[in-house]
Amino acid sequence: RFPFATVTLADPNVPLEVEITGWSPFEPGDADNASLPVAALEYRFANKTRAPVEAVFSWSARNFMAIGKNPQAVKAIPGGFVLWSAGPKDRGWEEGAFSATVNDPAVKVNHAWFRGGWFDPLTMAWNDIASGACVERPPVSEGSASPGATLFVPFTLGPRASKTIVLRLGWYVGQTNLRIGRDPEAKPGVEILQGTYQPWYTSRFKNIEEVTDHWRDRYDELRSAEGPAR
Repeated sequence: RFPFATVTLADPNVPLEVEITGWSPFEPGDADNASLPVAALEYRFANKTRAPVEAVFSWSARNFMAIGKNPQAVKAIPGGFVLWSAGPKDRGWEEGAFSATVNDPAVKVNHAWFRGGWFDPLTMAWNDIASGACVERPPVSEGSASPGATLFVPFTLGPRASKTIVLRLGWYVGQTNLRIGRDPEAKPGVEILQGTYQPWYTSRFKNIEEVTDHWRDRYDELRSAEGPAR
């Protein structure tokens, strides 16, 4: 039910039932909240067996914000990580950041993926996931940037118990190269674009940290406004 979408996962080799609910605060008539640069994925795990189950939730991402040879980094933020890329002065729209955080205090974050060639970073990240590891590494302080990051949440579910982990996503790209309109000083018949579009949220938030804090602090309130789709 809009704005919620739910996917159910099942595997005969996994003793948990899993539902993933995705949503964003898009409410007709509320332009400001509907324009927030945020989204969420709620993972609900249910143990239908008569024995306790130990598990590790993990979520990984390459630094997909990185562009070319621009400076880039994986940064720390409470409850998760930030993917960041700089932009040169003449291409400010290439600078942007994306945050991934969870609501669980047991979260551990690997900010420093293996820095190698070919598929080595992905292979090493997958080895941690496959082994059920909870690796905690601080952001890289020297040398090449981390290719990505992973967050882990270890948990134990008792018989017939359930648990929901909320993954909050946010982004911030303060400039764009989107333009529209005609330069009034242009020669007749010559269309010259001027001015650039700036996202509305930049007038309200200074950076990705402010977006992430707002999403965390207002999450329950914004979700309640959308209706009880848990």
